[in-house]
Amino acid sequence: MEQTQPCNLKQREIFARLLEEAKKRESETLESEDDLDSRIEKELLPKLAQEQAGAPELIAKIGPLRKELDVAEKALVDLGFKLDDDRLSLIRYGAPAKLRKALEAGKRSERIERERSLKKYDLAILGVWSAETTGEAKGIVEALL
Repeated sequence: MEQTQPCNLKQREIFARLLEEAKKRESETLESEDDLDSRIEKELLPKLAQEQAGAPELIAKIGPLRKELDVAEKALVDLGFKLDDDRLSLIRYGAPAKLRKALEAGKRSERIERERSLKKYDLAILGVWSAETTGEAKGIVEALL
């Protein structure tokens, strides 16, 4: 027959450590939480979707649409373009030189126009610094504002 003795702090620490080690060993033999979540989602979501009105039909439509999208995106890339989140751009490598040159020419033209638009302010600032009277400086400023 087992005698009843009070459990002291040292004994409690040893029992707790034994339980922690056992928990760790068992945890290592079980699936990770990520693997468990993935497995349950893979098993359960198709069943839940089948029970949801309209979901099976939409799922059936998505496969062919995704394939059609992939084909269209590849064709667009073959032409030298890429579409990301409704933003059209040239592909980084392999875009036809004609497209790159046209894009650069358009950018250059707009930069020149921008600089031309801002240059009048630079000239006005120079005019204000070289003005001999406040009336002359005021006239330069008023002409632009």
